[in-house]
Amino acid sequence: MSQRTGINNMNFGGLLQIQADKLVSREILKYLYDRLDPVTMMLVLAKDRVIHIKPFTVKQAFGIPDSGEELSLHNPV
Repeated sequence: MSQRTGINNMNFGGLLQIQADKLVSREILKYLYDRLDPVTMMLVLAKDRVIHIKPFTVKQAFGIPDSGEELSLHNPV
C-alpha cells in the first residue's frame, strides 16, 4: 500500500489503473512492484543497479507527457 501511496503522491496514480491482463507477463509487473522502494522511489534491480522513478524517467519509458495534463488510455482495436 505504501508503494501505491508513493506513486499517487507523484501524480502517477493513473498508471495503477493499467490492467495486468493486458500485459504480456504478470511476472514482470510483480517483479518491478516488489523492487520499488516507496521512500526513495527507486527500482532496486541489483545492489548497484537502480532506476530513479521521476516524472522525466516515466515520460522517457512510456512516452507520456509529464506536464500534468490528463492522460487518456486507449484500447487498441
